[in-house]
Order: sequence, then C-alpha cells, then structure tokens
Amino acid sequence: MGIPTSTKKKTAEPSNEKTPKKWRNPEEICLLMHRLGDYAWTHNLLTEETFFSTDFNQVIGYPTADLNQKKGAAIWQDSTLPEDKHLMMESYQQYKNGTQDHHCIEYKIKDRKGKVHWVLERGIVVEMDAQGKPLVVAGTHTDITEMKELKIKLEDIEHVRKKEVVDAIIRNMEADRGYVASELHNNVNQILSAARMMLELIPMVNEEMGEYTKKVKYIIYSAVDEVNKICNLINPNSLDHISLPDLLKDQINRAGKDKNIKIKLDINGFLGGKRFPRESELTMLRVVQDIVYRITNHSHATEASIILTQERDYILLEVSFNDPKFDLNRTLKNLRVVNLVNRCEHYGGSYSMKKEKGVGIHLSASVKIHGNTP
Repeated sequence: MGIPTSTKKKTAEPSNEKTPKKWRNPEEICLLMHRLGDYAWTHNLLTEETFFSTDFNQVIGYPTADLNQKKGAAIWQDSTLPEDKHLMMESYQQYKNGTQDHHCIEYKIKDRKGKVHWVLERGIVVEMDAQGKPLVVAGTHTDITEMKELKIKLEDIEHVRKKEVVDAIIRNMEADRGYVASELHNNVNQILSAARMMLELIPMVNEEMGEYTKKVKYIIYSAVDEVNKICNLINPNSLDHISLPDLLKDQINRAGKDKNIKIKLDINGFLGGKRFPRESELTMLRVVQDIVYRITNHSHATEASIILTQERDYILLEVSFNDPKFDLNRTLKNLRVVNLVNRCEHYGGSYSMKKEKGVGIHLSASVKIHGNTP
C-alpha cells in the first residue's frame, strides 16, 4: 500500500466483541483483484503488513519475493518521489483516524532502474473492528504513466495552439489599428490641410473677417494635431519612433483634458532611452490605454496613479484609482479586457484587477522583455 508502514510486526490484541469478518484471507482478495488486470495489495493497519499479489511488480521492478517480505511496503514507500509522499501520509492518517473508508490518489514512483512512473492507487476498507475503525484495506496499483504522458503531450499541443490563436488575434488587431491610423492620417489630414490652405487664400475683407478666419485656422490646426496624436496612439508602428513613456504621457494628457480627474504618471523606475521588444511595450501601451479609458469614461474616480517600472526581465505596471463602486465583474468579462489578459500571458507575464476594500481598484500587469517571442 502506498502509505507509511512499520517493518516491525505487531500482534493484534484480542477483542471480546465478535466482529463480522468480510474476508478471512487477504491474499484471496489480492488474487481476485489481480485477475481484473491491476496490481493488487492488502494492508493490515494493526500489524502494518502489506501483501502484494503480482508475480513481478512491473511498476517498481521488484519480484514478489522482495515485496512479500516485511520490507516490501518500505521499498514501495522509499520508491515514492519525496514531493508526493504527503499524499500517502494524509491517506494513511485518515484510515487510522477512521475518517475515510476508501481512497483514490495519484503519485509518482521511481522503479528499480530509476525510471519514474505515475501510479493510480485505489483502496477500500474490507475489514473493521466493532467500533467501525478500519482494520484491513485492500486496493490496486495501476501504472498510468502512458496516460499521463499522453495528457502532457495533449496539453503541450493545446498550449501551442492557444499561443498561435492569441498571436493571430494580436497581429490582426494591430493590423486593423494600423489601417485605421493610416486612413486617419492620409485622408482626414488631407481634407483638413486642404481646408487650411483655402483659408490662407481668403482675402482680408475687414478686421472682423480676419479674426473669424484666424479662429477657424486655429480650430483646423488643432484638429490636425489631434488626428496626429490619435494616429500615434493607435498605430503600432509609433513605437518605432516614439518612446513608450512619451506615448503614455500623451495618452494621459489627452484623457485628463476636460475631465474632473487627476492622473499621476510615475515612470522613474522605467529605464529611459532603452528600447525593449516592441511586442512587450505595445502590450503595456494597450493595457494603459484601456484602463485610462475605463477610468475616465466608466468610473467616478477623481484620482488615479499609474506606475511603470522595469525589473530584471519584466516590464511592470501598477494602476490604482479611487472608485470603490467600480463594476469590476463586468469589466473582467469584457472581451477587450479578456484579450489583454491573454496578451500579457502570451508574452510571459500576467494581468490582474481587484478591489481594495474602501479604497478603489488596483490593476497589476506585467510582460517579459527577454525571450518573449511566441
């Protein structure tokens, strides 16, 4: 049995109570169970004896002659990997306490040649005393190594497939943003520039007309400037020419305009002048853009703090804002936020948003800056 046992044989104390015995011969149980295709065992909780049924236990590679001796259970226990022994200890103690009548656990064991196997161990009480406490437990050991290895391979395939899907989504989203930025810059800017040129050609009729024309020119200049800023913020190629801190400053300045909110940006912990992989910087930019949009348009916050730092192999982002009533559950289900969570994880980092009791909302995000290529 995959539980701690003693090599010293104990003698069961006689009981005045007549206890009904389900099985008089534990070996008979093992042989019957072994015919079902598993390696069977029985364990006596009083004498600490364990009997193995198989002629040659293929899981750990010891013949029955070794396993049937008093050291058999100790061999099994010693072969179990250290990090999994607690599973056996917990199961064993529950039987001793009489708090369970069956168990099913999975753990790793090393065979005689050093190969690691996954074992599914199942057991059930087949004999108990008058008080209902277990006396004998019988069960099976099933080698599930192939199944586990197949599961790991399938998980690896699924992980790769998920990364490919997320990578395709990111590429398409950024390509769409690039297209929109290009359309804004080329088409809208051309229209505004043409209007500006026509105003330049309008003859000065009188002073009042001149002031009016001047104001219209200013509005057009402002519109051109605003379009250029929007293009820089949504165009993924902007990071090739403008640093991440500068883009964040521009984003926050635009967001705080005409809004009753104070947003503080701290970039002292971010290495100025040093460029990191564009995918990492772009992900942080998108996270900030999204949360700033939500703070300014979907919250009642009056103050917000954004801290961008770089530590070892990660770019780290911390955002806090003082709106305790912010709808966090709805936000976390938002498709755009879900995409940002996947995106951070895709680049070796994480994304989490939680409520700080009585304070507001705190967001933490990170991306890896080295070896983050999918």
